[in-house]
Amino acid sequence: MNAYLALWVFLTGALYAFLAALGVSDAGVYVSILTLTYFVTLALARPVAPHYTKATAIAAAALLVAFAYFAALRIASLIWR
Repeated sequence: MNAYLALWVFLTGALYAFLAALGVSDAGVYVSILTLTYFVTLALARPVAPHYTKATAIAAAALLVAFAYFAALRIASLIWR
């Protein structure tokens, strides 16, 4: 689990620094990057220890809902221009 967290923190921090250097200020982009890095590192860290499976499922569901919310806002803004 420590290797998973270290990889996730490194990827997320590097991507956030890159986006900040580009001047990105949209919260939806940052939530999307957080969600993508979470799922990628979770897939790389399989199998997760049994006592962490419920926590990872809850975190995955929360991130997926947040990602869907920001994606829906973006799609709605494109439709109702």
